[in-house]
Amino acid sequence: FAGDQLMLISNQGTLVRTAADEVSQLGRNTQGVRIIRTKPGESLVQVERIVEGNEENDDSGNADNAAANEGDDA
Repeated sequence: FAGDQLMLISNQGTLVRTAADEVSQLGRNTQGVRIIRTKPGESLVQVERIVEGNEENDDSGNADNAAANEGDDA
């Protein structure tokens, strides 16, 4: 998705953050795309998608709104 980023995290604390747009999409008969190089004994443990600038997914005000609406059941 345009504007999103990927964060890759290794078991040894290596973090790689890259724009999702920069990861090329290749056909089925290719070898793929390398995003992170791991050292011997190091492995990738998590990949997270980071959504940038999307107000729909912004939960910053939801706790306040829930508390404000709690007493509206009457």
